[in-house]
Amino acid sequence: MIGRIVGMDSTDGQTLRIAYDSKNRTDYVVSKVGDSSTKTRYLYGNTGANQKAGLIYGVEIDDTPAVSYAYDNMARRTGRTLDLGTDYVTSYGYLAGNEAGTTTALIERLQSGPETWWYAYDAVGNITSISKGETKEAAILQEQYVYDGLGQIIRENSKSQDKTITYRYDGGGNLTERKEYTYSTGELGDPVQTVAYGYGDMNWKDKLTSYDGTEIAYDAIGNPLSYLGKTLIWQNGRQLASLNDTDLTVNYAYDDSGIRIQKTVNETETKFYLNGTVILTQMTGNERMDFLYDEAGDLLGFKYDGNSYYYIRNLQSDITGILNSAGEQIVSYAYDAWGKLLSVAGSAADTIGKKNPFRYRGYYYDTETGLYYLNSRYYNPEIGRYLNADKAIPGVGGDIRGYNLFSYCMNNPINMSDPNGQWPKWIQGVANAVENLVKKAINKAINNVKAALSSKPKVSQTTNKRPYTGKPGSTYKAPNGDTRTYGPDGKPKHDYDHSDHGYPDKHPHDENGGHNHDWENGVRGPAYSVNNDPLAGAALITVCAIGFFLVAADDITVIGIADNFLLGPLGAGVSKGLIMIFG
Repeated sequence: MIGRIVGMDSTDGQTLRIAYDSKNRTDYVVSKVGDSSTKTRYLYGNTGANQKAGLIYGVEIDDTPAVSYAYDNMARRTGRTLDLGTDYVTSYGYLAGNEAGTTTALIERLQSGPETWWYAYDAVGNITSISKGETKEAAILQEQYVYDGLGQIIRENSKSQDKTITYRYDGGGNLTERKEYTYSTGELGDPVQTVAYGYGDMNWKDKLTSYDGTEIAYDAIGNPLSYLGKTLIWQNGRQLASLNDTDLTVNYAYDDSGIRIQKTVNETETKFYLNGTVILTQMTGNERMDFLYDEAGDLLGFKYDGNSYYYIRNLQSDITGILNSAGEQIVSYAYDAWGKLLSVAGSAADTIGKKNPFRYRGYYYDTETGLYYLNSRYYNPEIGRYLNADKAIPGVGGDIRGYNLFSYCMNNPINMSDPNGQWPKWIQGVANAVENLVKKAINKAINNVKAALSSKPKVSQTTNKRPYTGKPGSTYKAPNGDTRTYGPDGKPKHDYDHSDHGYPDKHPHDENGGHNHDWENGVRGPAYSVNNDPLAGAALITVCAIGFFLVAADDITVIGIADNFLLGPLGAGVSKGLIMIFG
């Protein structure tokens, strides 16, 4: 096929080769740096093996099985197995719907190896609690979150940290205060610690000018020059060129697209070999790490010093542990709500645990500075804000009023991520929750129509029988609404039925109360349902587009900067709607 990318060669000795299958899907990718290469192959669903076409069922690394997946009859992922010496299995259980016999796309139970985690959500899909235990009833609360009306986190009850933290914001979404208390899920006593955020620039009200009493100075475009004891130098506008602190000098280099390709810590150089923004190989002196990715482009693990290691990730995609090739967990990581690294533990904590650069949300962590590199800029999890301002937002003519250019994930770090430092996205479960709300409204309307139709006199079953043969290409509709479509030879090609024929478990109904059968060689196949994703997708886009208009029109809402935090989820909603329609 013309126009497909099949390879890339760079002047630094890196090559990339891409092969496709007969359906124009990526079959495998080979990345090579120097004399070493990594081959990643994707295994798609085989209908002959009772698998669903179009879904990924596994990934091979260097022609060896690395990970395999399982799905339910709704194509939701139910299992993920890392194929190691001892397999590491992750299984997913989904939250039931409010109505009997219904379900959602929100994950309620995550069993990761020997540990089981339970998640609870609010009405809009924000995670409100995380508990740990074999059963839901016996699970012990670990984390609890409270949000305001804009979805900003305002309280975090953290049993794992043995503290409760509260957050305050101004009308522009700026963090103004963080208080820590002795752990409690109820009333709070006196704070153990209070950290104040200062915003002293009246012309740029979301620019942090002091943190916990320490002043921060900036250049004209929002780049900090003195930052919590560090001196920073910038280039090409918003690129951090160097960072200097006591006994620490870090220099950075970037490619023509502004993506970091090298950092030098004191005199130790680390070079990055990329595919776009994705780091394939990292070279620090003579030490080499090759990173492994799954079918979605998410980190799977890495190769180092002749061995392979694999990541353990939680529901929010934080890297919480590392497994060796035998399937033994040798490293564990812990973070706070904003991604601050709290601990590195395990038998290889001081070696593999420290060398691995990917941590919270799968972001690249610069251990020497405590900052995460998010491709376009750096994020400070200690403060919960970006180091410098976002670039000018397209469509506003450079006018920054009404936009917070420093806030991280709209102050909702529990449910969002921002891998490129430019626009946050909801974790999949939350995006699906928005989708489900739209579907619920659509289903209610459909049910009202069905209720009205059910009041009509019923037609006898004998009159609903459909003829076996018919006019080629035509569709016969029985009085009860059942249809049969005929192929070019006049024989049945497709049926749409409403009755479960006494076997409801084998006849999954769609939102219209029916199911489908395909005919092949004169034999009618098993029942299946088709969802209303295209309809829900169109509705989702419409609702979110209206939301965009109302939020953007500050003179209509009279809310100003505060309601612009809704642009993120609204944008995610439009994207989700397009996916639901077009796949």
